Amino acid sequence: TGDFAGWRHDFENDVNWVSSIDYSRFNTDAGLPGVPDEAFVHSGYYGAFFGQNTTLGSLAKTLPTVPGRRYRVSFWYTNPLSGNPNAFQARWDGVLLLDRTDMPAFDWRLEQFTVPASAANTDLEFRFRNDDNAIGLDDVRVEVVPPLRFDDVQRNQGSVLLRWSGLPSLAYRVQFTPDLTSVDWQNLGDAVRSVDGQFSLVDAGGSERRFYRLIDLP
Repeated sequence: TGDFAGWRHDFENDVNWVSSIDYSRFNTDAGLPGVPDEAFVHSGYYGAFFGQNTTLGSLAKTLPTVPGRRYRVSFWYTNPLSGNPNAFQARWDGVLLLDRTDMPAFDWRLEQFTVPASAANTDLEFRFRNDDNAIGLDDVRVEVVPPLRFDDVQRNQGSVLLRWSGLPSLAYRVQFTPDLTSVDWQNLGDAVRSVDGQFSLVDAGGSERRFYRLIDLP
């Protein structure tokens, strides 16, 4: 939203900032030579510009979480120009999710992780370094992963309609077995995706008894 309000940061202020699509119009020392301001903005008007050098800088936020629940962490990052050394890390509750060093130049990449919460507050942290150039970060999201359960099950002339709610960023797979004492669960069709978080699948497997379960996928 134009600044790092709500985040904790430990970096050099003269080489790390919130960039914008027209940052250089108002800041004569901004950006990288030959790289447009919008290269550090994935969507909207603002994005993080990380030009930390020599040591790792950090940007962190403490989020309210529910112990035992799972969360979906996603973010976009970019490295517009090549040059080493550089590094980029993402951590959840101190656990390393992503660790990249000496990265080549690349356009925006999406990273997504499903992670558990073990306490009422959890830290999301990014660490970064780019001695020659800068790394961009934008569109950081943390979403609660809904419990894996069916909202509705309807049977009609040998077919079974299964409905459930979930995250649009996740794919789901339905599995079935005729016997709960068996460890042999079979996939029911392909993975299911949805743009609005409402999922459904029809099992036309006939009249045999089946038990179903949901699995979410990356």
